[in-house]
Order: sequence, then structure tokens, then C-alpha cells
Amino acid sequence: MRLRLLVCVFAAATACVLIGAPARASTPLIVQDAVWAAKLTGSSAYPAVRGNVEILLTPDTRTIKVNLSRATRLSGRRLMVYVGGRLTGLMRVGSRGRAHLDGPLAPRSLRIGHYRVAVRTRRGVLVASGRLRLVSPH
Repeated sequence: MRLRLLVCVFAAATACVLIGAPARASTPLIVQDAVWAAKLTGSSAYPAVRGNVEILLTPDTRTIKVNLSRATRLSGRRLMVYVGGRLTGLMRVGSRGRAHLDGPLAPRSLRIGHYRVAVRTRRGVLVASGRLRLVSPH
């Protein structure tokens, strides 16, 4: 009696899996791309510094672009970029006070209003910061 019940339950579960799998596979895949941006403003130690950050998140790639200008006092130094408290990359300030970071080191996912971008020196002094905003979900 128990064996017959077990076989019926197993057969019903198998039928549900076989019927449900093609229906699940035929549903359209929704690809969601998102562009996040932040305007960077200088800290009290470096008030002249300005910049911007753009993060592009797609299912395949994650890229971050950081541009910093008016940082001539920091020329020749390396700056660390943090997104949400995590180190994202390093960039060197040129002789004209500009620094650029362009790479695939963006965070895996972002939630609205939860991420600050900070640019710091190697010693941890804040150079510039800003808050990421969702610009356009495609």
C-alpha cells in the first residue's frame, strides 16, 4: 500500500516537472541594464576638486568610469576609489590635476540610495565624495 502511494506521488511530481519545465523556458528573459551616476565634490581638505562617476551594469558587464579634475595639489599621487565602502580601483593624478579610472571593477549590484562614492588618498584622507543616483534603467 505504501509502495503504491509512493509511486503515485513520484509519478505526479515527475509529470509536474516535465510539464512545468518547457513553460518556464519559454517565458521571455527580461534583460535589465542600468546606468548609475554621481557628481563628486571636494572635501574640506581639497575644496577645489570636482568630478563625476558613471557605472554601467548589464547582465554581462560591469564598468565604472571616474573623472576627477582640479586636483593639482595631488599631482603624482595615487587615489583610491571606493563604492559603497569597498575598494573599486586606483588612479594616479596627472601633472595637470586630472585623474581617470575606466575599468570593469564595478560592484555586482546596486540598490537605490544606498551607495556613496568616495575618493581617498593612500593615507585615507577624503578628497571627494558623492552619492550614486539611478540615471536610466533601460
